[in-house]
Amino acid sequence: MGFKISLALGAGYAAIWVATSVLSDGVTAIYALTNTAGDPENGLLVLRDSSKASCLICHNIASLPDRDQGRIGPALDGVATRYSEHDLRLRLIDARHINEKTVMPPYFSTENLFRVGQKWQGKTIYTAQEVEDVLAFLMGLED
Repeated sequence: MGFKISLALGAGYAAIWVATSVLSDGVTAIYALTNTAGDPENGLLVLRDSSKASCLICHNIASLPDRDQGRIGPALDGVATRYSEHDLRLRLIDARHINEKTVMPPYFSTENLFRVGQKWQGKTIYTAQEVEDVLAFLMGLED
């Protein structure tokens, strides 16, 4: 197992340091992106924000009153019982680390993207804190 600190560009080109380590199974673990704990209430707002590629475009959460929720991705009900915090953070940052053919957008990566509009080039969909906030909300979805 190795441990490294690497520089990543967040939304609006803000540089942040990302702590990672390679686990015994070869998977890269990505630790919290900020020193501020995620806020699940803000995470719900971010998750619903259609100006930032709302999670509800593809996923659904039965407990939310939103009418038009997606059916492309799996339901997020009980997601915290199916995945660890590490797994969910990795999926939010860039699900291509888990499945290179995923259609889920990388919310905190600017690498290997295609046909990105000029005004969005080099920018992430979520800020580091928004990743942590959405993660905090998702970790509360336990059945």
